[in-house]
Order: sequence, then C-alpha cells, then structure tokens
Amino acid sequence: MDKVATEQYLKERNIRTPLSNLYDPDDAQKAFEETFINGDEVVVVKPSTSTLGRGVVVGVKKDAFFEAWEYANEVKLKDKKIIVQEYLTGFEAKATVIQGELHSMVLRVPPYVIGNGKYSISYLINKKNEERESHSHLKIGPIPKNERIKSFLKSQNLSLNYIPKKGEYVLLVSVSNFSLGGELVNITDMVSDHIKENVLKAIAAMPGLYTGGLDVMMKNFDDPDPVILEINSFPALSLATYPTYGKLDNPFKLYVESIVAVDQFLNPRQENYDIDNSNDYIRNLLNFNNLRNEVDHQRTDL
Repeated sequence: MDKVATEQYLKERNIRTPLSNLYDPDDAQKAFEETFINGDEVVVVKPSTSTLGRGVVVGVKKDAFFEAWEYANEVKLKDKKIIVQEYLTGFEAKATVIQGELHSMVLRVPPYVIGNGKYSISYLINKKNEERESHSHLKIGPIPKNERIKSFLKSQNLSLNYIPKKGEYVLLVSVSNFSLGGELVNITDMVSDHIKENVLKAIAAMPGLYTGGLDVMMKNFDDPDPVILEINSFPALSLATYPTYGKLDNPFKLYVESIVAVDQFLNPRQENYDIDNSNDYIRNLLNFNNLRNEVDHQRTDL
C-alpha cells in the first residue's frame, strides 16, 4: 500500500502515525536542510512504496543522511518518492489481521550474534545461518554479509572481523526484518487489549480492507500510545505461522474459512461447505464493520 496515502487515512481518523515529510528523489539537499534545521536529529529514510524493508534506513544521523538517501533511491519503483520520518524509540511488532479479526502479533527482532570471546562476527554469522538451515522457515532468510550489515557495524566502530567478548550481543542491522535474518517472537497473549484495539482500528480506517499486516511500534506491552508505522494489504502470513519462539498457528486456515463462511452467508446455496465456527466468522465480520463505522465518525477532515 502507498505509505503516504495510508498515513493520511490514519491521521484523519486520529490514529497515531510517525511524523513524515515527502520528497522527490532529486530533493536530497532540500530534505537535508529541512530535516536538520534544528540540530542533530535522528530520522528514518525510506521509499514511499516498498516491501520487505527494501530501501529502509533507520537511525539516520546528519553525517549519514546522503548515503541513506542514495540507498532508498536505489529501489526501482514507479512514481517513487522518498519519505523522511521521525525516529521512534521502542520495539516493532508485526500484527496480522484476517477478515477483521486479530490473528497474531509477532515481535520482530533484528539480526544479532552473541560472542564467545573466540570467534569473529563473520564466523558467528556463519554458525547462526547453519542453525537456521534446520528450520523450515528460517532457512529462507539467512543473515547476509552485505554492505548494509557492514555499514551498520562500521557505525558502531566494528567490522565482520571483530571478535565479541563472551556473552556480548552484537546487533547487525537496525531494521527488524525477517529477510535480513531477523527473528520472530509470538507476543499475542502479552500485549494489552488497548494495543490490539488500535491495530483493528487502523485496518478499519482503510476503505474496503479487512485483511492486512501492520507494523506497530510500542515502548512496552501496555503502551498507551502505540504507533502504526505501516499497513500492507498482503500480509506475510508465513511470519505468523512460523515464529522463531512462541505459539504456532495456521492463519491460512482462518483466512480461507472466514472468506467461505461469509460468502455462503451472503450468497445462500443448496449445498454449503461445513465450516466449524462459521457463525463466529460472520459475527466477527459484522462487529468489524461496526468498528469501521465508529472509526469513520472520528474523521477530522470532514
């Protein structure tokens, strides 16, 4: 989904999103001057439309701004613009909503290694990738040793040759993305009802959207002011299916059954599929439509 349009829909319905500015790809100097007019800010630089964390650079300071801009600009997308966004503290989770029902919230942990005082970061990455190979899902997202990793290590005055002390945690990149070797923790039962309600309201704010994946930033599991970073209309259901740690579930089953159950309710036939909890799926969708009406009544642009 278009990040700019999504942000506008959310703001109009009083749903918290990061402060952002939108620029043309050739406006790097203008963006730099406007961003750092008040001193040493820290920001996020990313393309206006991208997926899987492509082109996203987090924690960008003044001296690395143009490098981050160039990286974001390398992503080849139609009608692309560049977003400069406020940097938020806390941790990021991926919420999956299926047909108006919150299925799961998964904490996304950036790739890291733990030192033993003997081996280099490069060697520890190799060992961790070997461990990921034994996992049916983790093996598709090994930790790369690309320029992005090297650049982030350099910002910490480290390199792939550095030997971490025993028990030392070394963060390899700041973006908590599975495609970069991140890990997933199912936290659905840990987060507050308030955060879950905000997730559903964010999906309800998007016209015609019932299923989606949301990136949510929070300071803790009871955060009174969670921030919706992004909404994707095609959620990565595999992330909700195969967390590295925590409860496993099957969102694909929920997705198919809920669609069929609602379709059979709206379009009666002589013969229907026998679906367990069919009435629950229908009731849930009706409740979600009521929530959508409530969210629309909170619009500030009317």
